[in-house]
Amino acid sequence: MLTKVRVNLREMYPKYYNQDCFVEVDQAIYDTMNKYNHIDAVYKRKVDYHKEYISLDRSPFLELKKLALMLTKTYC
Repeated sequence: MLTKVRVNLREMYPKYYNQDCFVEVDQAIYDTMNKYNHIDAVYKRKVDYHKEYISLDRSPFLELKKLALMLTKTYC
């Protein structure tokens, strides 16, 4: 028999739920939801600490180009 967990969606997603919304889900689904909440929290802490954002739209060498531009302006 599968274990059911009662989840308040307002606590997990306060941006989308203004009122309490209780849902019963399987333990495996709850573990997956909890795992992704932890991954999101780690990303937010990393952004706050390093003051940077990871973007998939940008070139991977954007930082090197910016550094080269700064070096040419200051030393030439």
